[in-house]
Amino acid sequence: MIRLRGLAWFVGCASVACVASLAAGAYAREHVAMNHWFWLISPVLYIKHVQNLNTAVPLVPIMILAAGSLPLLLWALRSSHPEAPSLLDGCAGLIVGGGLANYAEIVTLGSVTDFLGVRTAGIYSMGDVAQLVGYSLFPIAIVQVAAMRYHSLIRLAIGAGFYAGVVWLAFRDPQNLLLMYVATAAAAPAAAVMMHRQLRSPTRSIGRRVRIHFLQLDLLRARLVHNPVSAVEDLVNLGHLEVVCSALESAEVSFIEARQIATEHGYELGVACAGVGLADVALGRKNWEDAARVLDAELPRLRRLPNKAYLADALIKLGDAYGNQKNLESAGRHYHEAEQVAETIKSDRLKARALFGLGVVAYMEDRFQSAFDYWTDALPIYKRQRALRYVGLVQQWRSSAACQLERFDEARQLIVDSVRSYERAGRDDLAGGARTYLAELDA
Repeated sequence: MIRLRGLAWFVGCASVACVASLAAGAYAREHVAMNHWFWLISPVLYIKHVQNLNTAVPLVPIMILAAGSLPLLLWALRSSHPEAPSLLDGCAGLIVGGGLANYAEIVTLGSVTDFLGVRTAGIYSMGDVAQLVGYSLFPIAIVQVAAMRYHSLIRLAIGAGFYAGVVWLAFRDPQNLLLMYVATAAAAPAAAVMMHRQLRSPTRSIGRRVRIHFLQLDLLRARLVHNPVSAVEDLVNLGHLEVVCSALESAEVSFIEARQIATEHGYELGVACAGVGLADVALGRKNWEDAARVLDAELPRLRRLPNKAYLADALIKLGDAYGNQKNLESAGRHYHEAEQVAETIKSDRLKARALFGLGVVAYMEDRFQSAFDYWTDALPIYKRQRALRYVGLVQQWRSSAACQLERFDEARQLIVDSVRSYERAGRDDLAGGARTYLAELDA
């Protein structure tokens, strides 16, 4: 199915490029006098009709050979890299289609109709333009292929190598300057996006540190003005950020202090949130028994709170704690209740987490189709929220379930999608694990 889709892209792009190039050449011959010119976009693009006689007819067999061998090369590449993007087939189609159009004019007219001029670069036929676009996008397609197998630095090196080849061609022949311009216009945004993804995780870490310092300052203010509610909220938020930063000792101190202050002032919500925070610390330490004990003790208080989002969150974490203890019956029961609460309060975020947990329980009970269905329901929610890390995680689990169901083609496509989602999220560590799983599927 993947190979047929690639073939469709190749044939479609080649056909469009060839037909459009021939039509544009015919229009230029009909409506633009020979050697007449005018500005299209001054002072960069202009129209000038010339018939290029520099290409000899004996090169036609070479073009036919290339047009026949390139699809075979693509087929071989897809056999070893089925995850190769359709962009690769599209680039090849543009190159072949543009070349066929040029050589069709050579055979029928004895020359190629050049009419699109670029200042300092030269005059080109529409077939040349199609080929230039194909060559220019080719490095991006190669980087996307490499994304399934290699670390981001290797991908950048591969892309830079292909781009350097384009620049070399441009400096060897001024006629190829347009190739360099188009390749630069295509590669620069792609490289910027890749670098942004690489820098996103460090930037988030810095942002968390800044928020921690602001919370510490606000906590000092709350203590100076004797505002216990604000102090509890600051301590709870500070504890959660410290959990995310893996500073579990500091987080535990923050939650214990928040719980003490909230208890002294009868602040029920603060007591409950601090208790759930202590359970988060236990989960971070993989102390599943303590986490379950703390959360079980907090459930009555959480059920009394008017905001049921806190209850759904605690039920999901309790399901996590029981699931890691292999108490699947209790885990499934709490995930199911969390899903019902999330449905009641219309919280897609909590519903997706509950569905994911139910899928894990079903998978561990060897109910692979049920697990796949739960994750299928959760996936569009994460996609709507653009939670790319969790999109990748769900896709990876769905791939594992599909593999257990012996749907290997589907499993492979899902793990490829997972790698791409992790890459877009800037999580090379998770993408590396998914690539390892992909290599195991291919073995």
